[in-house]
Amino acid sequence: MNSICTAHTGTSDSEGGLVMFTGKLAVLPALCLILQLAAMGCGGGSGGGGSNTSGPPVAARQLPDVVEGVNVGFGLALVLPAHDPGGSDQASFLKRGVPALQVFTGANPDYHRPSDTPDKIDYAGLEEVAGFTAELVLYLAERVDPLTFVPPGAADAAPPPGPPRAERRVSFGSIPDFAHEGAGILLTGVIPGSPADQAGLRAGDLIVSFSGVAIDDLQGFSDVLRSLDPGDSVEVVYERDGERRTVASTVVERK
Repeated sequence: MNSICTAHTGTSDSEGGLVMFTGKLAVLPALCLILQLAAMGCGGGSGGGGSNTSGPPVAARQLPDVVEGVNVGFGLALVLPAHDPGGSDQASFLKRGVPALQVFTGANPDYHRPSDTPDKIDYAGLEEVAGFTAELVLYLAERVDPLTFVPPGAADAAPPPGPPRAERRVSFGSIPDFAHEGAGILLTGVIPGSPADQAGLRAGDLIVSFSGVAIDDLQGFSDVLRSLDPGDSVEVVYERDGERRTVASTVVERK
């Protein structure tokens, strides 16, 4: 199997990055595999005590078994989300019907920030994740039968295309647990100084409503954020230690 390797920025930019790349492909690839090295700091691999997540494996019917099979030789603490959290690098490929898998070690307070410095990289964990990913790539490259694409949220048939989503302009500063499968947004932490931090939220809190909208999952939370403008006031309803609490906050411009 021939392979294309790209290095890019602007993954969230509607005019650049992977959106432009996938839009110009004359022949679509059989699979997209994304290794998100930006998340390898702060204990990313099992050597540093963190969990490794791969998602969404439901983008191809065979991927869950393939991922679990390759991991037999590595023993990583994998979490395979049943649903696509949405809005990440793999989205551009999924929209064009290409099975996509993102290897991601989870968010942390330094994620996408200048404070994510080299001294915080979990090098032992990085080596483990790179070894697992290399084995996964080799297996998929040598696979004879094509993967069966299943769009996120669908059983087998592709859903009808919807209107393009607006760009998100605001930030709240909550750090979600991407492996959480229940309703609401479970937090693993908050960005220091962010609206979430100033509102008193912390790791372990479960956001169940935001700006008057019940939150079922990460995609729903992202949709609410896309509807807001910097400076908008929001009411945040969350659960802590079984108690439901409400706090007022103000979202800020996303940078």
